[in-house]
Amino acid sequence: MNWFWLIFLGVYASIHAVLFVRLRPLLPAGRGWSLGLAGLFLLLLLAPPAVRALERAGHDFPAMILAWIAFVWMGLAGLGVLTSLASWLVQGLGALASRLDLWTPPAGWARGCAAAALVLAALAAGYGVVEARSLRLERVTIATNKLPPGVDRLVVALVSDVHLGLLNGHRLLSRVVELIRAQNPDLVVSTGDLVDGNLFGEDGLASLWAALNPPLGKYAVLGNHEVYAGLGNSIDFHHRSGFVLLRDQGVAVGPLNLAGVDDPALRQPGPGPGPTHEVKALAGLDPSRFTLLLKHRPNIDPAAMGRVDLQLSGHTHQGQVWPFRYITGAIHPMQAGLYPLDHQPAVYTSRGTGTWGPPMRIAAPPEITIIELVRR
Repeated sequence: MNWFWLIFLGVYASIHAVLFVRLRPLLPAGRGWSLGLAGLFLLLLLAPPAVRALERAGHDFPAMILAWIAFVWMGLAGLGVLTSLASWLVQGLGALASRLDLWTPPAGWARGCAAAALVLAALAAGYGVVEARSLRLERVTIATNKLPPGVDRLVVALVSDVHLGLLNGHRLLSRVVELIRAQNPDLVVSTGDLVDGNLFGEDGLASLWAALNPPLGKYAVLGNHEVYAGLGNSIDFHHRSGFVLLRDQGVAVGPLNLAGVDDPALRQPGPGPGPTHEVKALAGLDPSRFTLLLKHRPNIDPAAMGRVDLQLSGHTHQGQVWPFRYITGAIHPMQAGLYPLDHQPAVYTSRGTGTWGPPMRIAAPPEITIIELVRR
């Protein structure tokens, strides 16, 4: 078992311990009920690694069924911890009011607080499932003097973090392709985590992408989840889908420069100091052309300053479920939207098109981004 799973199981076990303590007032009397709840929580705790084990073994259908149970529960459990903490606060304030003779809590106050925590978590999870399927078009206009004569407007469609796999499949991708096609873009780009499982051929996912043929083509970079899903299969899926992968390289695409770099999860330690991956990707590109850099994580390489006009990124999901945006924002301050920076390239970070883990989003709706480059 690697460090990821050890850390994950430790954190997830703590979440279940909080929920167990919060839910005990709702259980009927008797030790058997507590033991039953503990046993159920143990099974749910082990469900996510079991999903990955089934997936790697090629048992796709049972893996998908278990994934829906495991990851819907994961979202509900995470929200349940938040509502549990809030309910304990309310319960504590009631106890304080009683001690100060300001108010007497009614009979069953602790049980009512526990029930309220469960109901609020369930309602929030239900809303999160709905929001995760409310795909939005975000529009960004960038004015530039780097478009050549005769080209007054170029449209780029950006997707990121689609996470095709067990939970995000044909239904999501059909909608994504339909929305992109309706915008008639000149270019389609993906900034990583296009896949997140081994169902690369399920329901003709690659064929859906392959049928989308913008005039300037489709380009992509690899994210960290392409590694987790199996790098070879991920690369093969991109190729079958008609994407050109940019792996620390740059190309001229129509009137644009387009460069892309691998996510750090794919990189091996280098022999020592040397040009950064961004600098290598941008080498040889004509600086008079508008230059787009595709990079999964929204971090800026100081060595590439002045060589990039617009960086497109993803990775953060804007936390995916509130209030986790405050954690992702602390790690990646440019976590969602357009960031025009002085003396630096502008950065646009997508909230992501799909979901990872729980099929839920709260206050971070999924997006396809339509970027219009217009003559200044």
